Amino acid sequence: MRNTNKKMSLTLFAALLCAVSSASQVALAEDYQFQGTGYIASGDSDRAGKTDSYIQKGAAATFYFAPVDTSIGPLATAAFVDRASSFSVGYANTDIGSLDARTKVAALNLRDKDSGWTGSISIADVDQLFDQNDLSSDASLGSYGFSIGKYIAENTSISLGYDSSEIELFEDGIRQSFDSDSYILNISHVGLAEKDFDLGASIILTDTANGKEEITLAFGGSVYLNKRTAIGVSVQVTDADIDNDYISVFGEWFATPTVAGSIEYFISDSANFRTTGLLFAANWRL
Repeated sequence: MRNTNKKMSLTLFAALLCAVSSASQVALAEDYQFQGTGYIASGDSDRAGKTDSYIQKGAAATFYFAPVDTSIGPLATAAFVDRASSFSVGYANTDIGSLDARTKVAALNLRDKDSGWTGSISIADVDQLFDQNDLSSDASLGSYGFSIGKYIAENTSISLGYDSSEIELFEDGIRQSFDSDSYILNISHVGLAEKDFDLGASIILTDTANGKEEITLAFGGSVYLNKRTAIGVSVQVTDADIDNDYISVFGEWFATPTVAGSIEYFISDSANFRTTGLLFAANWRL
């Protein structure tokens, strides 16, 4: 199930499906306790009239504390429907012209199957270098966040979260630090019916480093053509002086119950830095 909150991403992860063959009919599902994901995104960027190529490569791993039951619902939503707790780590490398950025993330996601209470803790670290020939052009972003929530229905959860970020960079030859805080309301739902689907929405209030408040609305959803195949859309819009918007269309297909691939087309406009491209991902389960 896709997370509609994109605040933690340096660039963005999102989707569109390649043609699906008739072999994508439902087969016997398999429980799993580990999921690994690798992806590559490429496209073009435009900032102040300067165009550059864009490429990002990344990988992530998720370890579940108990085997995830995949017998109910689409394979893509198994962990959410099963209320599975997990620990995740991820790494990404981004090149846009002379910009080189490296992102490291880790997250603990806890869900109690009986009571329905949920909690999460996450940290992220981003190192950026805007000019390989000028080491003073480096910048860094560190953030942490946590949330608490509850399943208010069998397959519907709601949570409240907080994120804090600190950005350090050189400005006018002086290294400076800026802080921002975000407050997040998120709701997620998986519908199990004749045609399964999932929906997610977030409202994010951010106190920025310059003392202004920004409101971000994020939402997305998928429709499952069968237990293995999904197509969907993800959108984020921010009410701010500088654009911070994102949209993608995506799709995912499980070739087997343990191996899946996805493709996504995305458009990102962050701080007047516009990026468009395609993302290809593969994941496997053990």
